[in-house]
Amino acid sequence: MNALDHAWQRVQVREATCETDGKEIEICSRCGEVKTTNTPKDKHKWEIHSVKATCTGAGYTVKECEICNERSITDITAALNHNYKTSDTSVIYELYIYSHRKYL
Repeated sequence: MNALDHAWQRVQVREATCETDGKEIEICSRCGEVKTTNTPKDKHKWEIHSVKATCTGAGYTVKECEICNERSITDITAALNHNYKTSDTSVIYELYIYSHRKYL
């Protein structure tokens, strides 16, 4: 009489992340034997968003891992020049008076 092969049932105990190894166990439904397997760490799960440059700050791209919060900043661009509107003559006049105050 031949022995029956194992009938393994796999259970994932812990999913692998970028911080920890995963763990699986296999249990034979015929004899109860248990095998444990560690799975290697997984890749980062990146979330990427961009910040546009303005006249008060640089622009950049942020890449941050949703699991471990590792972060990198790339694609840095310089702050933009100010974009003054010259249609309001009262503001221009006030700036002129302010800049020439020492002469008054």
